[in-house]
Amino acid sequence: MSKNRKSFMKNAYILILATIITLEVGVLRAFNIQSVNSEFELMVCRDILIMLETTSDWTEVFFYGVRMFNYSYEVVEGSHAPGLSISITQNEIKVHKKQFDTTKVILQLKSHLIFTNNTARIEIRKGDLGYTKMTIYYYKNGEKIVIKEFVNEGSIPGNSLNPREYTLKREEVAGYIKATEFRGPQPRKLVLAFYYPWYGSIYGSSKEWVHWKMVTAEDIGTSTDYPLLGAYDSQDSEVIKCHMILAKYAGIDGFIASWWGINRFSDNAFSKVIKVAEELGFNVTIYYESVRDISKEQIVNELAYVIRKYSSSKAFLRINGKPVIFIYAIRAYGRDIDFWEDVLREVRRITNKDVMFIADSRDVSALRVFDGIHIYNPLGLILKGVNLTQFYRDQAVKTKEYFTIEKDNVISRKIFCATVLPGFDNRKNKSLQGEQGKYLPRLDGKTYKDTWEAALSSDPDIVLICTWNEWHEGTEIEPSREYGFKYLLLTREYVEKYKGIKLPELGEPKINITQISVNEVREQEGVMKKINAYLKLANVGSGPAFMIELDFKESVLSVSITKASAYVIGRAPLRIVIPILMPNEEQEISLTLTCQEGKITSVDLSYYSAQGTKYSLSKTLTEKTEEQKTEKQKKGTRYWEYIAIVAGVLASLGIITLLLKIKGIF
Repeated sequence: MSKNRKSFMKNAYILILATIITLEVGVLRAFNIQSVNSEFELMVCRDILIMLETTSDWTEVFFYGVRMFNYSYEVVEGSHAPGLSISITQNEIKVHKKQFDTTKVILQLKSHLIFTNNTARIEIRKGDLGYTKMTIYYYKNGEKIVIKEFVNEGSIPGNSLNPREYTLKREEVAGYIKATEFRGPQPRKLVLAFYYPWYGSIYGSSKEWVHWKMVTAEDIGTSTDYPLLGAYDSQDSEVIKCHMILAKYAGIDGFIASWWGINRFSDNAFSKVIKVAEELGFNVTIYYESVRDISKEQIVNELAYVIRKYSSSKAFLRINGKPVIFIYAIRAYGRDIDFWEDVLREVRRITNKDVMFIADSRDVSALRVFDGIHIYNPLGLILKGVNLTQFYRDQAVKTKEYFTIEKDNVISRKIFCATVLPGFDNRKNKSLQGEQGKYLPRLDGKTYKDTWEAALSSDPDIVLICTWNEWHEGTEIEPSREYGFKYLLLTREYVEKYKGIKLPELGEPKINITQISVNEVREQEGVMKKINAYLKLANVGSGPAFMIELDFKESVLSVSITKASAYVIGRAPLRIVIPILMPNEEQEISLTLTCQEGKITSVDLSYYSAQGTKYSLSKTLTEKTEEQKTEKQKKGTRYWEYIAIVAGVLASLGIITLLLKIKGIF
């Protein structure tokens, strides 16, 4: 065999070996129950203590066939060693110091172990200096029992990694248990949007302006953009229905509704939100707003209230059969993980319900207490130039490597959420408060696409959309005058990509507008006339009609609409919006308006399909309806008939009088 051929074979062997090792590590990283041999029983060993002691300037430990989870560590000696850095994942421990430094460093790790093979391999690498010793203990009730000890000392000529391999059999580990099931979050690949039910309108159920200020037909003082629905009321069922049907069309599975306390505006709105969600087969939960100066007792009481009042609803969001609640800003007012551990333990105790809580936190240490983590808004990361793709990937690995052992020895892992954002602009609202505000341009959808791509790269359990309708900060994807349905349709596109599905279509609407009657009442002959009109809108199409806007050309004195909410977005002339009209649904409108004598009075109507197609038509109101014309003709005919009868009677009386005179009676 030639020298070159020998070299080629050697390199090929090394490449194949490296590939096998890489694949094994990759499988372990992506481990789930399906990747385990069906003949092998997954084994979990609890209460393990690992002491890693090294005087080398670097050391690395790799685990094959076993992995750590729910681990925590502390440096018990050598924390001030020059250049000390420590990195730990489920299958590796790395300790590095300044080159040639021999300061002793001792790490103490508490962990559980999952055996994915009967015999695990442990490889210890180190520098040429000093030694590395790893001791594995069974640790319970303060007592340590040595299971096995490995020592790598000295160097291996010709190999700077100085690797030495050891074995650990699962039978050698005391306190192990059999895991009956490995459980990831189900359902997985959810898409949820943050939802703000805090808006009130003088034209809606609330009968007052809440969060909307300085509302005109052209602008809303506290809103970055202008909703196609107008300044709506969050407590109106038709508005909620409109939102949910559009969200479902976009592939959104549910809303996370901002919630501010018992019997507050948001609580009253949420009671209506969950009712509509039940009717539409939609998911909802609350976003517990913790940025309030409230006591631990109040937090416990409020969370318990939500669980007792709402969590039994079929619409309340569930994962693995458990109700789910998201909590905003867990570090607000100096609250730490121990604080929340006390809160959640007490909530579960007094409600006797196993609820999942997902924390707004970048710190994976929160997983010690919470069932998952998320960030509400990636704005801060983006403005600081953080690579969002890498951030989400790193967070996903750390989160998915965190396990808990539940009842019946079921192993479940934590939930990772990645948040997407169309843009951000609260400068207008902040200027009212004398502040500057922040701005992240939408770039014609590029910002939204970029954050979606970053999120999808981490294979998240849940994608969160910031937001459906936070109009103060300009993060909404709800249809607006400025962007139309653009962000709704982009959402639909990315949901299909994320879930690997084709979402169902909705049919196109078609609205007919007909007059029931129009009555003219002249105030001053030849100058002004008042018109009482009764109209009927009917959706005869196959899909819902959204944001139905009626624009009356003349001054309207009064208007009423049956069965629906209507939002006035202009007075001169009057413009109103009806949130939604379902197929085969009708709405009647009665109104009184005034216009100049001889001028044609009309109403312009526009509406949208779920796809964002806009339809328009116009209707003249001053003409009589066919029924009215027919009735008038009938009245005219009867009038002449009456005259003829009267004339006949009078004529008959005249003849009778004449005859009587002839006979000499008169």
